[in-house]
Amino acid sequence: MSSESESRSLPETVLPAIDMVQQQSENRRQAEATLRSYEDGGNTQRATGALLVAASVGITGTVVSGVGDNLRFDNAMPFIQSLQDFISGVDGSLAIVGGIVLPVALCIEGVVKLGAGTRLGGRYKGKLATIEDWSSSELNNEKKSSQHASVRLGQTVLKRVVAGRIPVVASAGVFLAAFSTSIGTEVSEGPQRPIEAALTSLTPGDTLITGFDGAMPMVESRITQDLGSRITETATAMGVKTHILDLDLGTIDKDGQTLTNLALATNLPPTSNLSFNYARDCGKKPIPVGVDSTAGMKVGDELKISGFDAQVAQIVEKFSASNRVGVVEDEAAMKCMKKSELGPVHAVVVDAPLEVGQAILAQANTRGEVAAVITKDRYLQNSKNFWVSNSKPITSVLSLFAGLVSVVAMRSSMRENMVRSRRNWAQKSARKMSDGMIRGTEAMRALKNGIAATFFGSLIAVPTTAVVLNTLESGFQAGVGLKELGVGAAVGIGGSIIGAIKSIIKPQNIIDTARNTN
Repeated sequence: MSSESESRSLPETVLPAIDMVQQQSENRRQAEATLRSYEDGGNTQRATGALLVAASVGITGTVVSGVGDNLRFDNAMPFIQSLQDFISGVDGSLAIVGGIVLPVALCIEGVVKLGAGTRLGGRYKGKLATIEDWSSSELNNEKKSSQHASVRLGQTVLKRVVAGRIPVVASAGVFLAAFSTSIGTEVSEGPQRPIEAALTSLTPGDTLITGFDGAMPMVESRITQDLGSRITETATAMGVKTHILDLDLGTIDKDGQTLTNLALATNLPPTSNLSFNYARDCGKKPIPVGVDSTAGMKVGDELKISGFDAQVAQIVEKFSASNRVGVVEDEAAMKCMKKSELGPVHAVVVDAPLEVGQAILAQANTRGEVAAVITKDRYLQNSKNFWVSNSKPITSVLSLFAGLVSVVAMRSSMRENMVRSRRNWAQKSARKMSDGMIRGTEAMRALKNGIAATFFGSLIAVPTTAVVLNTLESGFQAGVGLKELGVGAAVGIGGSIIGAIKSIIKPQNIIDTARNTN
C-alpha cells in the first residue's frame, strides 16, 4: 500500500496532530537559526568593539606622544603635462558651459510659466500648469505645505518663484566652485598686477633687456650692474630713454607685521616734499617709497624694507597682488639698499621697438655676457605661465570636485524625492498618466533645483570672496565675476540635470506602479 493511501486511511483526528508536530519542528528550527545568527552577530560586534577600542587607544597614544605631528599619507608621482593642461582648463570650460546653460535654463523655466499661465501654452496649457505645480513641491507634502503656508513663508516664496526648497548640498557645490575659481583667477592673474602697472605707468617702452627670454618676477633673471650701465649709456647716446627695473625679494614690515615679500624698484617720480639725496642721506634718512592703497597706509607712515628704514612718500593704485602690497622704490632706495655698486639689476626697460633694443644690446654687450631682449608682453606672459602651472591646477581640481559633489548630491536628492512620492506617482500612473508627465515634472524639478542652487551658492560666494577672503592676505583681490558665476552655474544646473537623468529616464524603476497600488 502506498504512503499516500496510508495517509488517507488515517483518522481525521490524527492529521491535525501531525500538522502541529511539523509546525513545532519548523518553529524550533527557525528559533535555532535565529539564535545562531544572533550569537554570530554578537561575536562580530564584540570583535568590532575591541578593534575600535584598540584604535582609540593607539590614536590617543600617537597624538599624546607627538609622533603623529609629521605623519601624513602621500606618494610621489611622475609629472604629467597633459593632465596639468587639462585640469588647468577645467574652470574655463565650465565657465563656457555655465554661460550657456544658465540663460537656457532660465528661458525654459520662463516659457513653462508663461505657457502655464497664459494662452501661449495652447492645448498643452494644462500639462504645463501641472508640471509647473508638481515640480515645485513634493506630491506627498502638498496638503501639509498648504496647511502650514504661514509657517513656511520662505518655502512658499521659493515655490512661486523657482523651486519648493533649497538644495543645500548643491548650493555648497556652487559656492565651492565659484570660490575656488575666484582664487585660481587671482593666483594666476594677480601677480601680473604690480608688474603690469610698473611696466605701463612708470616705465614707458615695450622692450626689456634682461638675463634670458624666460624672465619673470619669480625667476632670478639678472644682468650685471656694469652691463646695465653700458646699456643706459648706449641708449642715451642714441637718443633712447631707459629705466632700470629691479626686484627686491625681501620683506616689508610695518609695526612688526610682514605685509609683502616682493618689492619693485624703478624710477618713481617725485611726488612728495621728502627731500632725499642717496649719496648723502643713505642710512641717515628713511627711504621714500610708494605703497599700494590696499596696504591701508598713508603718506608719512614709517616701515622697513628688508630691515632698511623707509617712509611712505606716495600712495599708488593697482600695485597689489597675493602677499604683496606693490611697494615701488625709487632710485634712492635701490642705491641705499645695495651692498655694492656692482650688484646686478633685473632688467633695463628700453623706450623703443624690439629691434632697437637688440641693436643697443649688441653694441653695449662688449664682453659677451648672457642677456636677452624681449617684449613686455612676453615678460608678462612668462609670469602668467608660471602661476598657471604652479598654482592654477589646484583650484581647478576643487572646481572639478565641486561639480562631482553636485552631481552625486542631486542624484541622491532626486531619487529620495521620488521614493517619498512614489505612492502618489503610482496612483497617478495607474490612472493612465503617462511616464512623459513624470519625466517632464522631474526634469523641471531638476532644472529649478539647479537654478536655486546657482542663485544661493553665488549669493554666498560673492560676499565671502570679495570681503572675507581678501582680508586674510595682504594685497589679495579675489572676486566673483562672469567667469566665476559661469563655473557656479555649470556646477549647479549641470550637476542637477546630470544627477537626475537616471531618475528621469526610468522613473518606473523607482515608482513601481504595480507594487505601490496594491
